[in-house]
Amino acid sequence: MRLELTEVLACPRCGTEHGLIALIDEMDGRRIVTGRLDCPNCEDRHPISEAIVQLLGSAPDDRAEAQETPLDLASMSTALLGPPNGPEVLLVGAGSPSLAASLAELRPEAWVISYSALPQQTHDRVHRMVPGSGNALPLRSARVHGVVLSGGSSVDMAEAARVLVPGGRLVILAPGSEASPECETLPLRELASDARAWLGVKT
Repeated sequence: MRLELTEVLACPRCGTEHGLIALIDEMDGRRIVTGRLDCPNCEDRHPISEAIVQLLGSAPDDRAEAQETPLDLASMSTALLGPPNGPEVLLVGAGSPSLAASLAELRPEAWVISYSALPQQTHDRVHRMVPGSGNALPLRSARVHGVVLSGGSSVDMAEAARVLVPGGRLVILAPGSEASPECETLPLRELASDARAWLGVKT
């Protein structure tokens, strides 16, 4: 399946108003070889194997038992960040030691800033910054194309919104309940949310 086709697919259960998000394990050029398509509304998962999509709904029990690996989180994050449009700068403030490196692998034109006190997996396009005191990010305003945080990250949403370019996306993994209310006072518009992720765009 061509990556571009994921923009036109809709969830077979929820209807044409609900698109699917591609989580990619293997690509051949612009073709998705293995991975899956997820519906953020009903959480059905549709596997992709040998470039073929199986439009089958997942049983609720399967969804409840699924464990997200760092590669799953990176695939979900890169899908929620949207297709890259040339070179980009991404900020990762999530706790997984390998998330920033996995994102760099999935987005080959990205420079990734890992903003975490935890040891991180090394990668030639990942630049680590250890947080200091205070909430301010040491980044210029409107210079970052995408931000990936985890619930409870030391980076607050106001600072994430400040560093994002207009149209840049903020992804919060395992968001809890704190994301949406704070969004009302920031230049962020919610695009989607569920128990696994919250997605907003800078207006």
